[in-house]
Amino acid sequence: MLPRSPRQLFAGLVMIGRTTDKARMYVAGRLGDYTFGAECPMDSLVWEFLDLDPHVLVEKIRPTGSDDELEIWIAQEYVSKKTSEEITRWNDFVLTYPQAGSPAYAWMPKIREQYYSKRPDLVTFVDMLDADEGRHVPVGGTPTAPVRVAPVLKNRQG
Repeated sequence: MLPRSPRQLFAGLVMIGRTTDKARMYVAGRLGDYTFGAECPMDSLVWEFLDLDPHVLVEKIRPTGSDDELEIWIAQEYVSKKTSEEITRWNDFVLTYPQAGSPAYAWMPKIREQYYSKRPDLVTFVDMLDADEGRHVPVGGTPTAPVRVAPVLKNRQG
């Protein structure tokens, strides 16, 4: 089982759907080579942005049966505290991470050389994760727009 693409929107945010998938894998004892929680730099961005403790998410996942229930809970408890501008900035930030000048940006050439030497056009972690997991990433990288695979929560409510 692979976690979903970081591009996929969940509760209106990119990356959080992937993080919840890895939390489910962790709970089921099927995390494999993936990291979850504080050990994962991309998950750590989620925890910081939402002010969400990974242990709280794990405890919520245990009794929650569906993505819909989890998405509603995250939207109501965490995303609702963010402005639309904060959400837009977050989505843009994750889809273009790492930005020039950040510590992660400094290691990108080494990562690209070591793992993606045939794809020098991959410049974001999102592109690299998608390529690594066998998702198509066009030459030049993927446009930095989130992927809507289900209606955003607001649309479901009314």
